Amino acid sequence: MRFIDDGCGMSPEVLRRVFDPFFTTALGKGGSGLGISISYELITGPLGGNIEVISEIDQGTQFIITLPRVAPVGHGALGDVLPLPAPSPSTPVTLP
Repeated sequence: MRFIDDGCGMSPEVLRRVFDPFFTTALGKGGSGLGISISYELITGPLGGNIEVISEIDQGTQFIITLPRVAPVGHGALGDVLPLPAPSPSTPVTLP
């Protein structure tokens, strides 16, 4: 998957820290610095994928996410931690 914008882009300094927890360029404007960090941890951990970012000042930014068709077992995937019953049309699924 590719997510591309044509915005202002990121400086090399921001680009180096974009996946760091609590790093934000929107301090005091509602940014916590956790969104991209959490995405990185989920994509590269339990989902077994990869995320990369390409950005240049005044050229925009693109995030490229690659995921396997099936999440790997043993990487803390939700199926490893929280086994769910197979749903049937007449039985609602309730999480513990």
